[in-house]
Amino acid sequence: MARKGSSICCAASPIRSYRCGWPTVRRCGCRCSGAEWEAVRQFIKRYGPELFTPQFLALANLRSILHRGVDNWLEALENETERPKLLDDLDENKYPRRQAVSQLEFIVQAMIEHHEEYRDYNSTTTQSDYGENLGDLLDLLKLKVSYERYAWRMRPLVQAHAVLCRRGQDDAAVRWQSSMADYTKKIADQLLDELEGIETDKGLRLRTVRDRLEERFVQPLAIDRLCAFVEPAMREAADPLPGGAFERLEAQLAELTEKPIGVGLEPPAWLRRLDDEVQIVRHQRANGAPPSKRGLAAGVSLPFAELQRQLDDWERGL
Repeated sequence: MARKGSSICCAASPIRSYRCGWPTVRRCGCRCSGAEWEAVRQFIKRYGPELFTPQFLALANLRSILHRGVDNWLEALENETERPKLLDDLDENKYPRRQAVSQLEFIVQAMIEHHEEYRDYNSTTTQSDYGENLGDLLDLLKLKVSYERYAWRMRPLVQAHAVLCRRGQDDAAVRWQSSMADYTKKIADQLLDELEGIETDKGLRLRTVRDRLEERFVQPLAIDRLCAFVEPAMREAADPLPGGAFERLEAQLAELTEKPIGVGLEPPAWLRRLDDEVQIVRHQRANGAPPSKRGLAAGVSLPFAELQRQLDDWERGL
């Protein structure tokens, strides 16, 4: 008989091959070179007090500027009674117009893509009262984007865990999560150390950013396991079994509700995901759809030694 955990080791082999072909680039805001980043920060310090007001940073206004085009928006400002300093510098060739347009587009796009974090910044910090401090928010967003890039590369691992959960392989799913936590520990610690440094240096702390980094890449796995319990828990809700899906659902919920996350402006992502799962199950039951298949594929019989042999041949040419 195979050793406990051998199936996890075997599953890791095709997942490694899958990750090699996984796209490593995902479109994210707040990405530019070090020199470009410093130029953006200097632009914000120089023109931020007049430009980056709460009215400018309202989501509807940002989308309007991006839709019209930043260059057209700057031209429209020429007719304003109170001209910002930027327009005078552009007219006097003290600042390159193309560079100003590019930097404004970068800032507007970043604020649109990360408006939840901006709302947190605007409602919980005093720095948001001053437009020249917007660069401090961008420093936090830059770090969060780095986390998202790593999380994107981990997607094959997360998807494999989701399959284990949906197939009722709870013990295997827990071991997979533990293995992934060990695998991601170094980069998760590094990102949290960088976050601690920025928070200390800038005197700025955003729950929306810290909560995300404190997930340490494994929080989605816990949510997958929670959602996998919904359908069997709903089936046995009238007469819960000791140690059954309903009890396990409650235990998983207790872990997630133990520590409040966010700033209370929106329900947490895991709660929205759980609600979506409940609605899906209700819809399936209302339409008479059969419950999700649990366990391994029916009718498949493969000796463990043969499975290992096939996996050893995984990357060999046909």
